[in-house]
Amino acid sequence: MKLLEAEALLLVFSMLVVALLLICNRLANNCLGISMMNNFNAVALIVVGVSLLSASNANAQAHYDNHELKETFSLSIGGYRQVKHDTKIRLDSRELGIGTIIDLEDGLKVDKETGSIFRLDGFYRFNREHRVEWSWYGSKREGVSEIIGTELQIGDEIFEIGDIVESKTRLDVVKVGWSWSYINVEPYEFYIGAGLNINNSKLSFKNTLSSGGGTELEEFTADGTLPLPTLTFGGRINFSEDWMLKVRYELFALSIGDYDGRLQQSHLHFEHNTFENIGFGAGVTNYMFNVEAEDDEYLGEVESTYLGLFLYMKTYF
Repeated sequence: MKLLEAEALLLVFSMLVVALLLICNRLANNCLGISMMNNFNAVALIVVGVSLLSASNANAQAHYDNHELKETFSLSIGGYRQVKHDTKIRLDSRELGIGTIIDLEDGLKVDKETGSIFRLDGFYRFNREHRVEWSWYGSKREGVSEIIGTELQIGDEIFEIGDIVESKTRLDVVKVGWSWSYINVEPYEFYIGAGLNINNSKLSFKNTLSSGGGTELEEFTADGTLPLPTLTFGGRINFSEDWMLKVRYELFALSIGDYDGRLQQSHLHFEHNTFENIGFGAGVTNYMFNVEAEDDEYLGEVESTYLGLFLYMKTYF
């Protein structure tokens, strides 16, 4: 077991490095206006590679024990709150050319945080090695702002100085995936997996008061669904029979044809199995997303980051 304990220490250290890099990236982005995302991607992949290489060098029998699997099925229900939203968009037009780069929160006064939204997470474990997992939540934000200083081009629409623009965003997320636990013993578990992060998003901008006094008001709406294949890795560490820490990191990066997208999402949760089949938890999520895509009419780019706060109850057996 000494070799396995050494692996566990390396994996714990790896996950802490990833979490520290995420914190540093957020601080650098918020305070200095710079991003370390590209460097972070490289370091995170190195961390995963080192962890898996370490795991493969140990005796395979030491990766599993005979502890009771208390959570074959788990379902978490709770409230999810997104804060510190930072969203920038640009929607071009083949007729009008390059669109305006817009900061939704500062430029159009879109909410920087959501209210408490319903979130559902869970998994079903087939055995000590394999499980399927899922997640669902939806969020929306709104804002009203007067155009000051310069007109805005959004797609084929022009919003002029003095116009009152009502902005709305909605995002529905469904995640499904599979995970392989390459270490699963009573004190800790570490896994790697893959799945789909399905994002259905909608943006709308409506001129509610035209500066020209006419009756024809500009409105632009864009919506689409992106099924993003993601790589995941993470783990569980038990501090006691009832207290545990769960860490998870999700990564997507793809550049093909007229599409270029990146997604990073990390989760840090503390859970307590309070009763025989009921527990409670709290966690934080760091979200970073950037996509640039082109279709027959528009070339668009969206960059979004936020922090998510999660309080939930879970049932398990």
